[in-house]
Amino acid sequence: CDGGNDALYEHGETWIDGCWSKHCQGGSIKTIVLKECCEVGEDVYNPDSGWDDECWNYRCTQGIIKRALKPNMCCAVGDKVYRNGEFWYPGMMLYQCDHGISKLINQNDGGLSLQINLPSAAIMSSNSLLESTRYRRDISDDASVAQ
Repeated sequence: CDGGNDALYEHGETWIDGCWSKHCQGGSIKTIVLKECCEVGEDVYNPDSGWDDECWNYRCTQGIIKRALKPNMCCAVGDKVYRNGEFWYPGMMLYQCDHGISKLINQNDGGLSLQINLPSAAIMSSNSLLESTRYRRDISDDASVAQ
C-alpha cells in the first residue's frame, strides 16, 4: 500500500495518519477514525479543535463534541434555539430574539395590549407569526452545553 510521503506498507500493517488509523489489506487502505477525534458528516476534527455555525461554538474533546451557545447571537428557550431577529409566539405573548436576549414585544392580558416598539415584521397574523418560527433548531443535549 502507498501510504503517501514515500511510505510503503505491507499487507497487514497498520499506521496512524492524523485522526485516521490506516490498515493495508491486499493493496487497499482501510481507514478508521480514531476515537479521540470527532467525525461530523464528512469532516473529521482533531482533539481540542473547534468550529462554529450561526448559533453554536463546537469543540472536539477526546472524541466528544461539546457545544456552547454563542454569546450575543441566538436565544435558547426551553428545547428550542431562535436566531437573531426571529419571533416566537407562546400563548398570548410575542417574543423576539435580540442579539441573544429574549425580548417581550407584545403581551395580551384580557383585552389590554401592551406594544413596545413593535417592528413592522411583527405586525402580522398569528399564522404568519407561527410560520416565522420555521427556523427553530431543536436542542437535544442541553446537559452537554458547555458555558
